[in-house]
Amino acid sequence: MTKTLHEFLQLSPEEEAILKHPILKNSTPEAWKEFAGFIIEALVKSYSEGQIFLEDVIENTWKCSIGCAPQTRLGLYGLASAQARKNAPAERIESKPRNPEWLIDAAVKLVLMLEEHDPNISVGHQKPGSSINKAIEQLTLMRLAGAGTEQPLAPKTLYDRVIEFKRATGLVIKNRGPKKKK
Repeated sequence: MTKTLHEFLQLSPEEEAILKHPILKNSTPEAWKEFAGFIIEALVKSYSEGQIFLEDVIENTWKCSIGCAPQTRLGLYGLASAQARKNAPAERIESKPRNPEWLIDAAVKLVLMLEEHDPNISVGHQKPGSSINKAIEQLTLMRLAGAGTEQPLAPKTLYDRVIEFKRATGLVIKNRGPKKKK
């Protein structure tokens, strides 16, 4: 049975539950659009490098845009599909990596967005409410393909990538306080 456009754009009960989760419920459509737009670039890059399949680009664009307005979501879906087709990989992959680069890039972007939204959020990877752990929780909650496990990234791995990104782009790295003496 073919769905109408209206039916296609309606959120599923699972998507509605995801958006009502405490970690996501205050996200704006504009923040979702920014996040999804970033993800499309990362997905297409991973696809062109042969890390993921075309189906992964399409599926994960849809998942990363659940908080967007319906027409925006449809536009992002079309954009991702068109960009991926223009950037097809030279070689087909045999198996996907557990954590492709797009997923790591998405996690880094999410951490930066969380820190921008709440400048007082904890940054370290060992604190339960930190931006690192909230980003991992959000990606896990969204059930992004390619994650492969309930926890897509180790907090320390993500923390290291965020620090690496901040150094490379000149962003301020928050002081984590003095090191404890042994």
